[in-house]
Amino acid sequence: TTYYGAQSGTFPQRRKPISITTPIDSAGELPPIAELNDMIAQLTFAQYQLLSYVRSDKRRKYEDRYGDTWGKDFESQVHRTGAVANLMRVNVLKRMESSVNSFRITLSRILNGCEELREALRDYLLRSRDIAVTPEQIVVGSGAEYLYSLVAQLLGRESVIALEEPSYSPIRQVYEAQGIRCEGLALGEDGIPDGELERATGRVLHVTPYHSFPSGVTASMERRGAYLSWTRERQGILVEDDFDSEFTLSRRAEPTVFSLSPEDGVIYLNSFSRTIGPGLRVGYMLLPPPLLERYGEKLGFYSCTVPVFEQLLLAELLNSGDFERHINRVRRQLRRSPEERQEETA
Repeated sequence: TTYYGAQSGTFPQRRKPISITTPIDSAGELPPIAELNDMIAQLTFAQYQLLSYVRSDKRRKYEDRYGDTWGKDFESQVHRTGAVANLMRVNVLKRMESSVNSFRITLSRILNGCEELREALRDYLLRSRDIAVTPEQIVVGSGAEYLYSLVAQLLGRESVIALEEPSYSPIRQVYEAQGIRCEGLALGEDGIPDGELERATGRVLHVTPYHSFPSGVTASMERRGAYLSWTRERQGILVEDDFDSEFTLSRRAEPTVFSLSPEDGVIYLNSFSRTIGPGLRVGYMLLPPPLLERYGEKLGFYSCTVPVFEQLLLAELLNSGDFERHINRVRRQLRRSPEERQEETA
């Protein structure tokens, strides 16, 4: 059978035929040919969606923030992303062709994320963020708001969650939609002061230590240590929302509260909304060992909400090193003055 897929970094107008042989199971367990055709069409369309989004909305957002000088480097990144997307599509088709068991990756029910992506995230976090976890501690989900809802269900409606004031409004909205009461703690210049932490009545603290939105406050190492002390004293839970930390202006990655105390009750949240684009809708959560059993009992029945194709694509980006090279390029660009960036593209 012949299927048509986009060439690397292009749109459907320029197409390249790909011939594959549909796998046949002697036990007759595979779906009909028509369903296989639909599956392949969906995988190919997912590539078009990713590339078209990166070429349009994400570029405009970055140009608004960093100026037109971002565009030159961004175009080269788009072509690299397109090449990887094309490679992953072909790899998925080859898996379908070569093995019935590997084809079931696209059909079976996946709970916390596919094995390839969770292992890639484990390796990336260890070498880039000094975070040591097992794949079993990683939960993949469709964006930050979805992960907030998982946290809410894990903690229970009887919880009282302390938030930074001001904070990203969907955090409060999701928690309150789940029936949880929230209380705001005023931010100081370098995080939440001790007096505000003492005023909290609950045992759960949700913070964004780096570049809290909309205030832009970054918590100092002293404040991050205070958050951990608060959590230990109350035998509570700290939810670390690691928004935007990949684009730190420092030459070293921002230390995370989770990495400072991986065995304590710290839940780590992050997503690819800033680094790739919000339309991708992929995030991940790291659970501390004490909460693994509790999560399995309460929420272990949930299927992963991210399509397998996007997970495999992200795994390839992480394993190839392209994702980290992209992050480093942007950080170098941000460290330059506007004048230097203008001269570079002149």
